[in-house]
Amino acid sequence: MFNYTIRHYIHDILKNDLFSTEFGRQIERFIESSLVSFGQKFLTENRIKSILPAKYKVVDFYLKENTIFIECKASDMQPYASANPQDDLLLNSLKSSLLKAYFEQLQTVARLISPDKECWDIIITFKELFWSDFRDLYSIAVGQQDELAESIVLLPENVFIIDLYSWNRLLAFAKSARRSLSDILNTVRVANSSLVTRKLLFSMHLDELIAGNQVEPLDYLKSELDLLKPQN
Repeated sequence: MFNYTIRHYIHDILKNDLFSTEFGRQIERFIESSLVSFGQKFLTENRIKSILPAKYKVVDFYLKENTIFIECKASDMQPYASANPQDDLLLNSLKSSLLKAYFEQLQTVARLISPDKECWDIIITFKELFWSDFRDLYSIAVGQQDELAESIVLLPENVFIIDLYSWNRLLAFAKSARRSLSDILNTVRVANSSLVTRKLLFSMHLDELIAGNQVEPLDYLKSELDLLKPQN
């Protein structure tokens, strides 16, 4: 109950336009802190804007070493679309968040920054959504507007939807196992290519990868976790 309240209830009860805008900024700052703690070199949104023409929409972070783009989305699905996930309802619910991130932001930066290399992307959401990669959403969007497929350079199977909690676990596992993020993402892509090993949630892949391994949280979380421990 305590975990649910921290992860969902406070956000839902406070949610309005003003709160959501500031909440999105705080998530971006959190992700930046996590990347610093992880020891990964990266470009921020402002740095990316400085090297691209002003008219283009950009992403929040770029990890050049692994060719990974990161976009943070604090929004979640509309309740009706979540309970009744028909194609038209999903498109309407996600057009200004996940679909905009993929078709307008990610394709642009991938084409301009890294046109000749395989790219990866992580869309980080506050809440867990029921897709581990972008293939199903891509099929729904292109099924409604087939012209969207003409400008694709970043393949949907290379785009992963990860909630904030799983992002923390991903970084901790990568650090402990001494594996690059792109290597882990490739492992998940291969697993998702088969109906036998495909998983609904990215967190399910992490459960399988982490099983039996000792994973310690990174420094950016340790001080916060210490505050939650019972005091003698």
